[in-house]
Amino acid sequence: MIPKRSLIPKNFALKTVIAVLTAALAMAVYKIGISCVFLKLTGIPCPSCGITRATAALLSGRFGDALRLYPAYGALPMLFLYFIYDGEVFSSKWINRAVLALCFAAVIIFYIIKLINFL
Repeated sequence: MIPKRSLIPKNFALKTVIAVLTAALAMAVYKIGISCVFLKLTGIPCPSCGITRATAALLSGRFGDALRLYPAYGALPMLFLYFIYDGEVFSSKWINRAVLALCFAAVIIFYIIKLINFL
């Protein structure tokens, strides 16, 4: 008999606090006007450059701007669920791996496009 999985994952409160604090810190940095440290040090954008501005646009109701600023933005909620549920969002291990691979592929593909356009 397979035990039922709890709807509330292990360490849910801690993981939620970490996610909320990370988002709050990113928004505070954005409001202060500090840009990407990686960009400042290397001269090239990091894979996450644009996420904070896209989140600010999304919170302002500008969904098109959010996707323009960070085209892989749709993958972020899925990656958040994988973080909260320890990589077990779906009942099938194969589906979990495939969706996670697609999310990371989207981030990598759009990062490569960003680098091509940046250079």
